Amino acid sequence: MRVIAVDEETTFHDQVGYWLYEPATGLILQSLTIPRGQTALAGGAATETGILVKATRGGT
Repeated sequence: MRVIAVDEETTFHDQVGYWLYEPATGLILQSLTIPRGQTALAGGAATETGILVKATRGGT
């Protein structure tokens, strides 16, 4: 994902990541990395109506 301000032409936020889905358990994971060397992993469950993922600072 790349974010550009309305009045700018340069990127001020860029992140790379993946969505992973395990159909047998309904587990959804999103991993992402931003250029400042930070990473995050959020996990949750998929239902018939949507998904909800959550990351907690300091969580494992």
